[in-house]
Amino acid sequence: MTGTTLRARWDAHYARAMEGNPLAGVHGLLAYNSVVDNVRVLDAAFLGRLDPPPEVPPLFAKPAEDLRDLAEGLCYSISRGVALEVICGPRVIRFLEEAGGYEPRPGGQVLTVARLLSDFGAETVLVHPDRFNWEVASLYQGSRAQVPLMIRGRTERVPAQQFFWECEPEVHYMLEYPAGLAFGGPPSPRANRFIAAPTTRILFHREWERALPKATKDCEILLLAGLNHMGDAYQEAYRRVREHIRTAKGANPSLVVHLEITSMPDLRKREAVVEEIVPLVDSIGVNEAELADLAFTLGLPRWEAVREDPAQQVRALELLRALGVDRAHMHTLGHYLALSPNPSRRVRRSLLFAALVGAARARSGESPRPENLAAAADVPLAKSGLKALDAVAKALGLQGENRRTLREEGWAEEELVVVPARLVSRPVYTVGLGDVISGAAVFGEVGGGDPQG
Repeated sequence: MTGTTLRARWDAHYARAMEGNPLAGVHGLLAYNSVVDNVRVLDAAFLGRLDPPPEVPPLFAKPAEDLRDLAEGLCYSISRGVALEVICGPRVIRFLEEAGGYEPRPGGQVLTVARLLSDFGAETVLVHPDRFNWEVASLYQGSRAQVPLMIRGRTERVPAQQFFWECEPEVHYMLEYPAGLAFGGPPSPRANRFIAAPTTRILFHREWERALPKATKDCEILLLAGLNHMGDAYQEAYRRVREHIRTAKGANPSLVVHLEITSMPDLRKREAVVEEIVPLVDSIGVNEAELADLAFTLGLPRWEAVREDPAQQVRALELLRALGVDRAHMHTLGHYLALSPNPSRRVRRSLLFAALVGAARARSGESPRPENLAAAADVPLAKSGLKALDAVAKALGLQGENRRTLREEGWAEEELVVVPARLVSRPVYTVGLGDVISGAAVFGEVGGGDPQG
């Protein structure tokens, strides 16, 4: 099959993925992090206030306590074109505040996915009220999200936009940069972002914990995210997360618990998540850098290869499955991979739908709505995504009919699905892209929406 014919084949798959709405009618509970994202695009004026490092750091996995640390982290992220989240000390946060020029936007996996599900007609959207002051609550305006709470012995659901308590919100500084920007190293190969996060930690709400058994009875999926924002007392925090999972599963044994991994430079936290949390969940979502971090933690030596090589990405997902996870998916710039026990046609449809949602967000910079997907379908297929089909087929040793099936349908071996993504060459913003892609993929696949493949 020629390249043109292969593209036409995948265009047809995408057209079918737009039929119906797999998120309509789903029931989800989302925990833990809702934050304010202060977003700005990096420019010469901002970078001119920092001294670039003499060379690109080979690795950056430490907090940014001063401006030199911040410059090293920016150089590392920009030179490689990788999203990097760094915990920043007060001096760095003060520098970022004074820089100004930010646009406050909904942030954090919970708030981002809650808005997505609301806009696509989910039936139930329940959220954990992490650091809900008036500013965070206002970012839920217009959504269907509710906060389940135990109040005077009864479980109540309070609209998220009406719930807030006296606390400091978590504010992230999202420094977006375009492809071609350089700072102390080679130009960035792609648009991406540097995320400066404060040292604040997630606050568990006790009345939410008490309402958890009743809340989960009405849900199909419990999405957990933000485990990197648990502070130095992360061991106690992870103990409570384990309790939440066991409580939710006890109340609803059919509940699917999905863990959304985020950038976690602290090896101690990463090891704790792998050893203590991952064995309790049913599903995991990652991007290529997060998958590489997990694979390195699990003993896969070629860390950089996992970020760049689809064959190594398949191997890393298989390592996660070996820990007892039923389902794992990965999204990267040009392709998505999934290992899932669900029917391959359904898995493919959910990944293609997620790619359309991601393209719609990249085009506008806003939370996508159903009416935005038609324009997203016109975004070109990623050349790297079509190459990934061949790379996976070669790694699996597929020949003849099996190779043709993987290239044209996205599957060949049992439970493995790979699809080429639609690539927006100049996204308005990259922030939130991974959250909507991963949320659409897992809720579209295992939620209660349209089951067609």
